[in-house]
Amino acid sequence: MNSNEIADLREEQKDLEAKIHGLQESLSSIKDTTKERLEYQELTNKYDELCEMLSKLHTVFNVFKFKERKQVSQSLDSVEMEAKRIERIISENEEKKDELLNKIATSEKRIKQIPNEIAALQKAETIACEKENRINKAEQGDAQAQYELGIYYAKEAITRKDFDKAKLWINKALEQGHEKAQEALNDVNREIERKIAEDNKKEQEKARHEPYIQMFAEVWAAYEITRGGKPGQAEAARRYNACCQELHLKFGADSYKIMREGERRAEKKMGL
Repeated sequence: MNSNEIADLREEQKDLEAKIHGLQESLSSIKDTTKERLEYQELTNKYDELCEMLSKLHTVFNVFKFKERKQVSQSLDSVEMEAKRIERIISENEEKKDELLNKIATSEKRIKQIPNEIAALQKAETIACEKENRINKAEQGDAQAQYELGIYYAKEAITRKDFDKAKLWINKALEQGHEKAQEALNDVNREIERKIAEDNKKEQEKARHEPYIQMFAEVWAAYEITRGGKPGQAEAARRYNACCQELHLKFGADSYKIMREGERRAEKKMGL
């Protein structure tokens, strides 16, 4: 191989070194964005191309005579070391790439949620505007608006006060001869009766459960205080098990609700 061929080979090495340097600078500037994730992939591809070029260079170099090979060996070693350094940088960035991918996935998930949230806000705004318009018309004496406002309060009713609002506006519509107002008023009265019966049942159940809740709170507290082999543990455990069994027999599935409330009261009293 003559001096011209060796000079050409050295020029090729310089070109490779320049590409490696450019690749190194690009890698160091990578940040956590979708655009730069694509640049990272492009750089990885360039690195693969660089490795292929180095392999071809090795093939050419292996046919040199010993004397000619010695003249460029140092330059070739330098290129190989730089390529290995870039490979190490890429490896170190794998963790960063995974973190970036997770951020991208989270962002994409959030982007998908935004249209639903916007739609919900728009719907809420529409409902609020419709309610405001309906209230204005109802206050001005519009029978249909009074009827619709009464129905709205009845559907959204939670407390007795809400039902009273519903009856107030439906009665106003009825006074103006609205054809559906009487039927709606009957429905509201039935719902009020159902609500009253339901509330009475809850109050009766609460009164029935109350002494057992208090009893379990005291038993649970004694059992908790004596845990860990403290004096009185055996007796406290016996009382606790007996109390649980009694509650299960007397209240069935409701016993769990009673025990949870008893525990809550005991923890509050004990400052836990």
